[in-house]
Amino acid sequence: MNRTIHGMRLLGEREKEVFLKIMRAAADFSGLEIYTYALMNNHFHIVVKVPERPDEIPDEILLKRYRRLYPHPTPSNPVSGDELGEILARNDTVANLWRKRLLRRMYDLSEFIKTLKQRFTIWYNATHERFGTFWADRFKSVVIDPDGYALQMVTAYVDLNPVRAGMVDDPGDYMYTGYGAAMAGDAVARDALTRMMRGFAKTRLDCFAAYRVILFGRGSRPDKQKGTAAANISEERSRAVLQADGALTEAELLRSRIAFFERGIAIGSDCFLKKVSALLRELRNLKKQPEPKPVGGCTKWSGIGSLRGVHKAAFGP
Repeated sequence: MNRTIHGMRLLGEREKEVFLKIMRAAADFSGLEIYTYALMNNHFHIVVKVPERPDEIPDEILLKRYRRLYPHPTPSNPVSGDELGEILARNDTVANLWRKRLLRRMYDLSEFIKTLKQRFTIWYNATHERFGTFWADRFKSVVIDPDGYALQMVTAYVDLNPVRAGMVDDPGDYMYTGYGAAMAGDAVARDALTRMMRGFAKTRLDCFAAYRVILFGRGSRPDKQKGTAAANISEERSRAVLQADGALTEAELLRSRIAFFERGIAIGSDCFLKKVSALLRELRNLKKQPEPKPVGGCTKWSGIGSLRGVHKAAFGP
């Protein structure tokens, strides 16, 4: 967990989108697994699994992770992925130094947070014409027992942040948590929730249902630390979810996709979205053609997708 300097509310929708992209790229490079997160207006929470660092990893995986974090050469990191591939192929002393240097940065929580905070600060300062520190202090962390219900309780606490803040009544209505993103159809967030709940259910739908029981059961109770001042899920809503054993109706699935569409610039079939994507790239001189994202998880809207994550790049803030 970390807060912005002086607790200032500096994280708007655009900032949260960029933070999320950097967070996932840094996690992929580090070999870490993110279970959930909450990006609020002035702080963030991340629940992450840090696997044990192996003695070595194959060069193809090393290169894939390197390209994920460094897709293009920069003044501070001028070596491209292709150049690194040539260095590793020589398999000499320099290649071994590169392997050791990169591996030291992986499977390390502090390095992951350092990369995330530094990259976001650089982007934010450049975008908002400011300088200086963005984050208040060093991040705070706590070790969680991965077995039993401890992990699920902590992730539920994180996913309920926007409810306690009074921003939404239903945790699924806030896009910038792991649960909210999963409900909206984000494939990475859905996979993370499924992995976390595998010990409690077999299918993906059962995993979602089991987690919703935990989430809504905990979310309807007053926060003991904050008292009754913190907002909660209504008792009526919580009771309905618990009585249904966490299962989602078709109407709830459709409703959860509203945010999915709101974040996009175009909605339609895959063929239609590809035409819009190509036109955007030509008109706005985008480096990469945006890829359509299928809605997923909802049979009534099968075959329909959204062109997302390009509205800011295409049309400015």
